[in-house]
Amino acid sequence: MNVDESMRLVMYCQAAYPNWKPAVGTAEVWQEILDGVPYDTAKGYMKKHADQPFPPPIGLIAQEYAEANSDLPTLSAVLSLCTWWYRSTDDVTRYPTRVDREEYPFAVEVWQRMGGSAAMDDAEWAARNVERAYKQVRAESVDQMKIERIPELGAGSFMKQLGEKMKEIG
Repeated sequence: MNVDESMRLVMYCQAAYPNWKPAVGTAEVWQEILDGVPYDTAKGYMKKHADQPFPPPIGLIAQEYAEANSDLPTLSAVLSLCTWWYRSTDDVTRYPTRVDREEYPFAVEVWQRMGGSAAMDDAEWAARNVERAYKQVRAESVDQMKIERIPELGAGSFMKQLGEKMKEIG
């Protein structure tokens, strides 16, 4: 999202949420947090919450976008893989294999956090714990993806871009 789009989004929210009064610098913060999120997508998230008195937290929009556009496996895929590892052999200590560790690092991390083969004896308990471990690993992975895509912005880069935009206008 560029300077123009972040200012347009703030103005959109002011119109859509009359009770909301943005603080000075809101557009700058939104531009940095929503960097990489297309304007129309961010506006669509705002529209989804139009029945609320205030816009949704901007960090939530960035998080939802990152999760929706990540290459991370689904919960059902991870649960299926963990179940397969458990049922593959009588010697469950053999799973996940070295190849599995290379091909499915996300699922292996979930497997280890939920307790591995010992935790799979009770299917209902295992499913809940796989889900809990999955959510933890996914949140950490999404946070890492956000950190990796944070632009290297110099101090005042927003103000510099804004100044350049103002020169273009007038």
